Amino acid sequence: MTSPSGTILINIGSDRSGIYVATGTVSASPAVFDALIVDYAEAYKQWGQSGVFAAFLVRVTLLMIGAWNPIIGIVMLMLADILMIMFGLMKLSWDVMIIYLILGGWAIIKLRNKD
Repeated sequence: MTSPSGTILINIGSDRSGIYVATGTVSASPAVFDALIVDYAEAYKQWGQSGVFAAFLVRVTLLMIGAWNPIIGIVMLMLADILMIMFGLMKLSWDVMIIYLILGGWAIIKLRNKD
C-alpha cells in the first residue's frame, strides 16, 4: 500500500494455532515503526466458561486452606495463580509475574515481622 494512510485487512481463517505478526514501515525509512503480535495459543478459550469457574474454585480452595494463617494463605494463592498460568487459564507477562511475586514476598515479610 502506498498512501498517506490506510488499512489492510487479512483474514487468517479458522487456524488459530500460531502466532501472527504484522509490521508497518514507512517508505522513506525501512525501519519498522510499529508491530502487532496476535497469539491464539490461549488455553482459556479452549476451556471455556467451565475453565474460568475451575480457576476460581482452585484459587478459592487454596486460599481457604491457608485461611488459618495469612502467610500460608498468600503462599497458596500465589501457588494457585502459578498453576493457572501453567495450565493456560491465566495469562501474565513476565514483568507482571515478577512484580506479583515480589509483592507477595513483601506481604509475607510484613506479616511475619509484626512490630
